[in-house]
Amino acid sequence: MQTLLAIGLAFTLAQGTSATTAALQSELPKYTFSVEIEGRSFGSFRSVSGLSAETEVIEYRDGGDGITHKLPGNTKYSNIKLTRAFSGDRALWEWYTASAGGGHVTRVTGSITMLDRSGQPVARYTFVEGWPQKYTGPTLNADGNGVAVESIEIVHEGLQFVRPGDPR
Repeated sequence: MQTLLAIGLAFTLAQGTSATTAALQSELPKYTFSVEIEGRSFGSFRSVSGLSAETEVIEYRDGGDGITHKLPGNTKYSNIKLTRAFSGDRALWEWYTASAGGGHVTRVTGSITMLDRSGQPVARYTFVEGWPQKYTGPTLNADGNGVAVESIEIVHEGLQFVRPGDPR
């Protein structure tokens, strides 16, 4: 009888643990990102990287006080890399090839909006003077079982962070 009770208790605890874990996982935010460039939607993306800016530091010594002063220099922005499941949609490829020819690029303004599980906007990053520097198509491997992905890398000259509902 004690063994039966111990097995029942272990089963109940195991069920509770997995139910608790599942509940916690469902509460964790899972985001997708929508991308819009010059008013045109490029769909949803599963991965966005490069939303960063860095200001150089200029150091100088003033006179004989022995102190090194630091001033802000130029600000540099990382390339933005967008990755999504490959669906056969040619929009990213066409944007890249239209911008890649003849040494002239058309600079655009775009936005990347972070959406929560229910599709509501959480944050928006806007880039300016952007153009596609690199397109990467899916890796073709008949032996693999992974999802085929494509990515595009965008160079730009400015980044803003805007919260949904802000008038900016």
